[in-house]
Amino acid sequence: MAMPTDFKTYVDQACKAAEEFVNIYYETMDKRRRVSVIDYYSLLNTSSFFFFFFLVVTSGTVKFDGNRQHYFNQNFLLTAQSTANNTVWKIASDCFRFQDWASS
Repeated sequence: MAMPTDFKTYVDQACKAAEEFVNIYYETMDKRRRVSVIDYYSLLNTSSFFFFFFLVVTSGTVKFDGNRQHYFNQNFLLTAQSTANNTVWKIASDCFRFQDWASS
């Protein structure tokens, strides 16, 4: 089954734009990174870092009210917040996405 000409044109344009972006991005990161990175880090004060987090990645299927099942994935970034008595885990970021490519 052949794709409609307009759709193929849009796909070709999107692929060309993506390729141009990737080429510019990686060329800049490869050839100009030293100047921008050194300038950026030289402006920062001395620091120390302590991170306490977990990235939880889930995937599977879900059904809503007996309808057909949908594939999904979900990422949670959990951070620990400590008090004098205990540690409480909180969701800092939650990204849910359906993975169904075609709807029926």
